[in-house]
Amino acid sequence: MDIFDSSYYKVQKTLLTLCGAWPYRVNNCKSFFLRGILLNEIFFFFFLPQLINIQKNVNSFDEFMECLPLFSGSIICFCKGCSLYFNDIKILLEGLKEDWEYCEHSEAELAIIKEYAEISKLITVILASEFVFQHPKFEVVHKSSSIMFAGSMQLLVASYAISSCMSPVLDLVLPLNESRPRTAILPGDLYIHTEDHFFLVLSIEWYGLAAIGYYASTFDSLYITLMLHTCAMFDVLSKKLEVLKSSDFDNKKYKLIQGNAVLVSKDERIHLYLTECVKLHLRCIKYAECLNSKFSISFIPDLFLGVLVASASAYKFVTSINDFDQLLQHGIVYLTQTLRIFASGIMGQLLSDHSIYVNYAACNNQWYELPEKSKRLLLILMMRSFKPSQFVVAKMFKLNIDLFSKITRTCLSYCTVMLSIQNS
Repeated sequence: MDIFDSSYYKVQKTLLTLCGAWPYRVNNCKSFFLRGILLNEIFFFFFLPQLINIQKNVNSFDEFMECLPLFSGSIICFCKGCSLYFNDIKILLEGLKEDWEYCEHSEAELAIIKEYAEISKLITVILASEFVFQHPKFEVVHKSSSIMFAGSMQLLVASYAISSCMSPVLDLVLPLNESRPRTAILPGDLYIHTEDHFFLVLSIEWYGLAAIGYYASTFDSLYITLMLHTCAMFDVLSKKLEVLKSSDFDNKKYKLIQGNAVLVSKDERIHLYLTECVKLHLRCIKYAECLNSKFSISFIPDLFLGVLVASASAYKFVTSINDFDQLLQHGIVYLTQTLRIFASGIMGQLLSDHSIYVNYAACNNQWYELPEKSKRLLLILMMRSFKPSQFVVAKMFKLNIDLFSKITRTCLSYCTVMLSIQNS
């Protein structure tokens, strides 16, 4: 059975197929049609109304800051959608399939790759279905943080979508002498009177918000799935190196991939085993570099415009302290963008940690007891694994927890500057 039809990647395949980005799709006409629908949804129902409103209120600092968070967010999601179409993700998916075939010969290695695939499947399902649940396997901080991110993202998006329904609901539950004012969820201009056609405007805005949420969740889930798979292969390599120093290597007399034969000479078995490890390490590094080259450009608007989204949202959150609806909406936008950058940093940190652990596993071996030619192979692996594989955006920013903390400090600094401009 094709690995993409299994339960691990079926949801991811469905998400990519529905937006026309699945590279194995035979009918290209349907793919182009689906791409056009979603991109037009974002442009006409989300991006264009806000652009018109910004143009009308360009001289008003407060109105400009009102539109800036979601306007920048729509640009980010539009870029993510385009990256799904213009990036050749088929190379990454083919590498994923080959890695599964490589691990089929060992139950221990297959169990590792299945564990990481299970994590990525749960994150994808949560991002796609808005359900939050816990799983007993996720006791590691990085993994549980990723699950919490996925659930929190959907809760925040759902809360933002229904925030404009608070006034009609309160009019029914706690009626006043007069109706509460109804506000749209987007600071855009659709040339429709909001009070007279409130639910029509709300439906259009929900439609655009759904398209943006779909692109963001599809891109993020694909990025997380491929990153976790890369971490899984580094973990497989680390476990192979750990086995070398244990008694299991002598007891089981591992069947090597070369001819799948058990060699009589222990020195020859160790040499061929380390040859496999060196080749697997090179394979993991190349896959990580390919993933970096395909996705790094997509994170450029996410980092630069994401700072504007978080800064402007924090500014409006502080200045709208007496308006509950505005407070809720801008607080949700700020938390959503912060969580997205945090999750991206977590994945980059995981990749760096797993790649550097290969060096620890290689150094912990009793290298001085190995045959001479095996020592050279292990030395090559130790020297190359000393430099961790990292996800670098625009060849400048290493995507990790440190970058997340710097971005958070920068956003709060910009927010402070905006508040000082308003008060001056």
